[in-house]
Amino acid sequence: MFQWSNLIIVALTQKCNMNCKYCYLGDKSSLPDTEMSFATYKVLINQIALDKVQFFKEKGKISKFQVLLHGGEPTLISKNKFERFLEYGTKVFSAYGLPFEFSVQTNGINLDRDLLQIFKDYNVHLGISIDGCTNNLRDAPVDQKLIINHLNLAKEMDVKFGTVSVFTSLDDKNFLDEILAYNGWMCIKVNKMEEYYNNGLTPSPAHYFNNIFLPSFKDYISGSKSRIYSDLERIIDGFLIDVATSHSYNTQSTCKFKFCGAGTKLISIMPSGLMHICDHWRGDETFYNEKVHQVGTFDFLTLQQFRASLRWIQKLNPLIKEKGCDNCIYSIICLHECPLSNIKLNGKWALDKRDCELTKMIYDYLWEHLEDLLEGVSKRKNNIISTTDFSIYKLHKRFQLSKYKISKINRNSIKIEKGAEHV
Repeated sequence: MFQWSNLIIVALTQKCNMNCKYCYLGDKSSLPDTEMSFATYKVLINQIALDKVQFFKEKGKISKFQVLLHGGEPTLISKNKFERFLEYGTKVFSAYGLPFEFSVQTNGINLDRDLLQIFKDYNVHLGISIDGCTNNLRDAPVDQKLIINHLNLAKEMDVKFGTVSVFTSLDDKNFLDEILAYNGWMCIKVNKMEEYYNNGLTPSPAHYFNNIFLPSFKDYISGSKSRIYSDLERIIDGFLIDVATSHSYNTQSTCKFKFCGAGTKLISIMPSGLMHICDHWRGDETFYNEKVHQVGTFDFLTLQQFRASLRWIQKLNPLIKEKGCDNCIYSIICLHECPLSNIKLNGKWALDKRDCELTKMIYDYLWEHLEDLLEGVSKRKNNIISTTDFSIYKLHKRFQLSKYKISKINRNSIKIEKGAEHV
C-alpha cells in the first residue's frame, strides 16, 4: 500500500476577485465560476479517510496530513458553506482518529471577524498572500493596508497563520524589507514566480540570486530564529547532505522551489472532482488522474496518483538524459526545475537554461562559503539537518575543516557541531 499524499489541495471554487499577473493559471477571466458541491466534497473526504485508515491498518502508523482549501479565492464561497465543509471533514477524520489539519490559502481581502472565528473554531491554519509592488502585479489596485489590518485581527483572535510572497522581476532589493515591515512578527515564505505565460515577470538568475538567495542565506546562517523562509532552505540542506555524506537520491520531484505532484507529495482536486498530480495543471488533461467519484476504495491517494506520476516521469527522464543532468555535479540541488513554464509559454516540453544558471550560481556560492555555512548551522539551537530526499549511507571526507564535527543521526539526518574533525 502506497502512502503518497500528505497534502491534498482542494479547489473549492474557480472564482477570483483579483487577476494576479504572476498567477500560473494565466488570465482567469475565462475560467467558469464553478464551486465544489457538498456532494462532491463528501465523497472526497470519505475517500481520504478510507485511504488513510487502510494505510494505518497495513503500516501501523500514519503521519499528519493536511487538507488545503484553495481556489481561485476560497473565501468567495459563503461562510455557511465554508463552515459546513470544515464541520463535515472534522467529524469524519475525528471519528477515525486520524491526525489531520485544515488550512486555507487566501489573498486576505475577505477576512473578517466572523470568518476568522470559524477558522479558529476548526483550528484552521491560514496562508495569506502579501506581495511586493502589489499594484504592479494585479489588474486592479489592492488596499494593502486592509490586508494588514486583517492579519492584525487574525493575530488578535489567535488564529494560526503564515504569509507567502511571490518574487518577480518587478521587485527590487528592498523587497524582503518591505514585506517584513508589513508583517515583522511572522516568518515570511518567499516563492519564485515562474513564467507560466508571457508576462515578462520572471526574474533573471542574477536578480533572484542577489535579491532573494543572498538575504535568505544570511538569514539561514544568522544563528537566530529565521525571519525568512523560502524553499531555498531545502536546497541548502540538500547541499550540506551532499558534501558531507555518501547517499542515495530517492525523490521524484521536478521542482526545486516547492514540493511537487510529480514527486508524489501532493494531489490537487478541482471543484468538479477532477484530480491532478500538480495544482498547476488544473484544466489540462495531460496529467490528470480520474474524478473523485470514479476512483475505487483505497485507490484515491495511491495508485491513481502513481500512474499519473509515471506519465510525468516518462516524459521527463528522456529530457534529463538529453541534457546530461544525471552526470552534472549541480543536479543534487537542481531537481531539474519544472518544465511547465515552457509548456505554458510555447507548448514545448523543455528545461529552462535560466534555472540551470541559477542553480550553478547557488551551488558555487555555497562551496565558496562552506565554512560560514557550517559555522552558522553549528550555532543554531537545532543543528540537525534532515531531508526526506536522501537516504544517507555514511559520512565521508569531502572537505577538510577541523573545527567541525559532522555526525550521522539516522538514515536521513546529520548533526553539525563545533568540535574535532569528523571521522
